[in-house]
Amino acid sequence: MKYNEAVKLLSDKYPELIEELANTDELELWGGKVKDIQQTDKKIIFEIAEAKWIKRKINDNSLLLHPDARKELIERNYKPLSKHRKMIWASILVTYEGGDSKQHYQNIKNKIIKKHSSLWWRDVHNKIKPTFAAKERLKNQGFGAAFEFASQRSTFLGGVAQSSRDDILRMIPND
Repeated sequence: MKYNEAVKLLSDKYPELIEELANTDELELWGGKVKDIQQTDKKIIFEIAEAKWIKRKINDNSLLLHPDARKELIERNYKPLSKHRKMIWASILVTYEGGDSKQHYQNIKNKIIKKHSSLWWRDVHNKIKPTFAAKERLKNQGFGAAFEFASQRSTFLGGVAQSSRDDILRMIPND
């Protein structure tokens, strides 16, 4: 079976599962949701859900990515390259807020090293500090609720807000 046929077949067979994955922000939980599915099907389901997840996170501005990386992902129909995945993991690690954040960080680090390598992890780790700095600057930027409300309804103000956000996100390395 060709890849495109497999994508279509699995999209039709597992639409609820794909949507559930795409709406689950804790990517490390995805494996538990597909444990009864064949490995080859699982890989394709993950690819479909990953693209939908990335699109959702870009659209709601909750993914901290360099603006050029965001543009590349949109042009690639939200199918990430390795460099995009590293930025995404750095963003996930930086934006996680919970009492168990150190354990969460360690769990993700171990999974990344196991799946990819220590070198791959080092690239993610090197993106964490600038991603955190960008997150803090965005948090402190605080245009205020009135500006946020107006920028959602005004193309001009929305552009100003996005331009300001993009300037801050350029702190994140795009490699």
